[in-house]
Amino acid sequence: MLSSLEFSAHARGAVVLFGLAAAGCASGAKASRSDDGSARDGSAPTSAHTPASAADERLADGWGLVIHSAGLAAMLDDPRDAGLLRALGMLDERLLELPAELGGGAPPPGSMEFLCEALSAPWTLQLDLDESHGHGPDESMPVSVRATWTVHAGSAERAAALEARCAGLLALVPLPSTGAEDDPELTEVETPMGRLFHGARAKSGTFVLAWGEPAKEEVRLAALGFPQGVAPVFALDVELSELVSPFRHLLEQAGPEAQVVTQQLEALGLLGQDAFGFSFAAGHGSDRAHYRGRYRNWVPMARRTGALVSTPIPREELRLVPADATLVSLSRSEPTSILQTFEMFGTEAEAAVLAQVREALGLELGADVLEPLGQTFGFYLSDTTGGGGLASAVAFVALDDETRMATTLERLASRLNEHADAMLDGRARVRSFEHEGSRCLALTFPGLPVPLEPTLAIHAEHLFVAATPQTLFAALEHARGRGQGLPSHAGLRALSLGSLDDLQGLFFSDAPRLARDGYGMLGLAASALANAVRSKTDALREPGLVLPSYHELLEGARPTLVLSRIQGEDLVLVGQGDRSAQLHLAATLGWAPAIVAGFAGMGALAATGVDGDEPMGETTQETQAQTDIWTLDDALEQYALANDGLYPPSLEALVTPDENGVSYLGQDALPLDPWGNSYVYELRDEAPLVISYGADGVPGGEGPNTDLDNSWYESDEEMEWEELEMPEEFEELEPEEDD
Repeated sequence: MLSSLEFSAHARGAVVLFGLAAAGCASGAKASRSDDGSARDGSAPTSAHTPASAADERLADGWGLVIHSAGLAAMLDDPRDAGLLRALGMLDERLLELPAELGGGAPPPGSMEFLCEALSAPWTLQLDLDESHGHGPDESMPVSVRATWTVHAGSAERAAALEARCAGLLALVPLPSTGAEDDPELTEVETPMGRLFHGARAKSGTFVLAWGEPAKEEVRLAALGFPQGVAPVFALDVELSELVSPFRHLLEQAGPEAQVVTQQLEALGLLGQDAFGFSFAAGHGSDRAHYRGRYRNWVPMARRTGALVSTPIPREELRLVPADATLVSLSRSEPTSILQTFEMFGTEAEAAVLAQVREALGLELGADVLEPLGQTFGFYLSDTTGGGGLASAVAFVALDDETRMATTLERLASRLNEHADAMLDGRARVRSFEHEGSRCLALTFPGLPVPLEPTLAIHAEHLFVAATPQTLFAALEHARGRGQGLPSHAGLRALSLGSLDDLQGLFFSDAPRLARDGYGMLGLAASALANAVRSKTDALREPGLVLPSYHELLEGARPTLVLSRIQGEDLVLVGQGDRSAQLHLAATLGWAPAIVAGFAGMGALAATGVDGDEPMGETTQETQAQTDIWTLDDALEQYALANDGLYPPSLEALVTPDENGVSYLGQDALPLDPWGNSYVYELRDEAPLVISYGADGVPGGEGPNTDLDNSWYESDEEMEWEELEMPEEFEELEPEEDD
């Protein structure tokens, strides 16, 4: 069961992580190239519409990680979350009952109360890593950790109460402690691993628990850039270089290979002057939630990776998404930058990846796949294309070269059909057909009730992909101008986040609409929480209704919109959404499980239909060899059935025709393994064993040289049934006598 600390963290995260995930979808994509090829000139456009409220300051200087929480009550301050807040407030009492019910030892006195009280209040965590240079308490550690957790208790009395509980817990471990020299309100504890500080500051009403030198400065919440009247409820600030740079001296001492790693870290923005950083915050206004985010030095990082381009998402590509979309992700990307990413890991790694694609698909990753792609990538669910759920999912990508991409798709379809015939006995096939002038390809599964027909088509310089033909046809019909586009979405227009003409990314979730599908699942989870906090000995502990009724939850509900724009050297995110954590949870449950299951299913189908170097965990040669071995094994069993259980002296008997000209193997000659060697046959413990010694043709080996056979014997490491022992508690049980 989750501790109160963990559950509180999940409850707070439910409010803001939805926005964080949205921000990642909206901004995680790279910028794209301009139509004239100026994408690669390294220019860094600045949006004239970027809100000035996106501030440049960090929450706190000199710290690699800063997290601020306004407390559980602030996170769940919407009236629709009152039941959830009430139930979570009872969780600590329930956790205190569990040890006695489960027969385990009780936690240290006061520990559960300390954690629950501290985590429910506002708090700030600051963490940093420094080079120890062998001068720390543990000289073997290359870095030392410095962290400060400040609980904003709200009064001197509450801060003192937290300090008393903390001191009582630390007293259980006898360690020398003294008053801190620089701060008389804190106590310093010497531990074998370093110095621990704790204490209450009466003037600020805060409790401090620190490892290493405590932080002295307050975090700058004003730097979040929220409009006036918006209270921050969660903030995260990460400066990756400050967390990675302490390890730099180790890399410098490790030789030439480590220098390559250092260069890769610099290219990825994890080291150097233009190191990458990220901040995100969520705040509550009177009627909506606000989101702010900033990828610091995003432009230099995109320039180094070859991804930086100057043009935003064209307005006409926003219109490719229907106005009744329920979930949308749009982004700009330079696809060929993937090749440059491979180059950062060395020429050998790059050559290996390209060779794998070439062998598996018969295509060149750069010339055939990436270069024909254009600038905009999109994904959406909509009522127009199938009811707004997973069945309505459509993905599309702009094309720079329709003709070359069409040739690539035809070659890919031919290759897939070859593999399907060889490996799946024709149970998968790519079908080619025309639909209203558009060339379409569909992956079908003849004779199998597979509930998918992944279908794609090229239309108007875009490649469209959907899970079924009917969904694709609806998307193509909309793209031909037979419906209103995303800019006309009523929910999107109601969110005033600036122009849509200067975007690098967009994420939109019609939370009220998606919550219809997720409300039932959330109701089950709410009942589980309510039952979990109830007590069989305390009838007065009753959480009541955790989740409000469907209509109450959706009353006044708002969609979520997160936009990303370039500002100076940074990529800035702004967004708005609903204040209710439970509405976001219902909306997420309405689409996330289905999307995850859908992509997992597509991945499984791709694994069976595409034959790469290691499909389904084996190489093509290994798969063929194992198939031959089991075919021979089956023929041996047929021989034994016809010969009083006796197996033949050699495999030649399997291809020797009887008086009717029929052989047990059904062919005239024994097959060779994929490496040109004969299969080895022997009788072991009166059982037939058919062996291929792999690529090297000799016993033993790993990888392509691994031996393959038809044995069902367990390895020596596995436990035999005879070794299983009956647990003592079962041995003591005696059968009861009948009364």
